[in-house]
Amino acid sequence: MREQYKYEDQYIKLTEVVNKKIKILIEQISGDFKNIVSFIKGYSIHDNFKNHHEPIIPSDDIISSITTNLQYQDILSQRLDHIIMINTLIIQELKNTEHANGGSTELITYSGKITEVNIRQLEDAYNEYISICSILRKDLDKFEKQNRLKNSNTLSPFIPFKNSLKIATLVSEIKQNLKVMTSINFEVSDSGQSIDQAAMKVQSIYTMQSEREILYSCIPDMQEKYRITFNNDNDIFF
Repeated sequence: MREQYKYEDQYIKLTEVVNKKIKILIEQISGDFKNIVSFIKGYSIHDNFKNHHEPIIPSDDIISSITTNLQYQDILSQRLDHIIMINTLIIQELKNTEHANGGSTELITYSGKITEVNIRQLEDAYNEYISICSILRKDLDKFEKQNRLKNSNTLSPFIPFKNSLKIATLVSEIKQNLKVMTSINFEVSDSGQSIDQAAMKVQSIYTMQSEREILYSCIPDMQEKYRITFNNDNDIFF
């Protein structure tokens, strides 16, 4: 039993580290997107254009494309926040178990599989971030070309996604932490739940339902136990 507590303590500490890193990741992504918004709105116009004193307005198609893609920041944040929420539930359950005369709960049995789904969600969120960055870079290139044709001024270097390297490093670290979490050996029986079924849903079209199904199968009274209300796939309230 003490050996199991050692695993639980290791899992809790690592999960808390992952949650902190994900919060930093969300901040870094938000910072990149806000930087683009400020640039397009003209807050940095005088810093980015030499000898230019009149506002430069992006064309409607560029504004439309950039606005649409910047909205994905909320979706990315929701996906990453969802991983934090799931991790917090697992930590809470592990701590509850620790003070309840030992013995693994059913949630602990599923913790490795749930973490595998979280890895898929992290990968999907990061891949989407890369895709959005690519589209926004093209839009910003068009913006630059339009204004170089209209003006003799040259565009001072504007570097979008300054945090992209930090973000890539963070994602790699979080992914590695999550993989270690899946390998922690709880002395529990095989769950019989297919990770592929849940992971395929995450891969094909994102839905928080994939992890809900795993959690509901672990703790039948989870919704009442943790006072969770699911309004839709994007809203989770405690």
